[in-house]
Amino acid sequence: LRRQNTAEDGDIMLASFGNEVTLQRVAFGDDGTVLFTPENRRLTAFAVPVDEVTFHGKLVALYRDMD
Repeated sequence: LRRQNTAEDGDIMLASFGNEVTLQRVAFGDDGTVLFTPENRRLTAFAVPVDEVTFHGKLVALYRDMD
């Protein structure tokens, strides 16, 4: 993660709102919301008012150990 407090459509961001923390792809709605879309297709996308969201970082690399 790269420490960053701003996001653009399509970025995968570490974000918090209320008592929740998530790492998901974001998009900004015309209605003043942030749409969080999980990469896991079994989970459901959800929207949160933009003024309730704090961005903490952007995912810039992923390392997987395939042992």
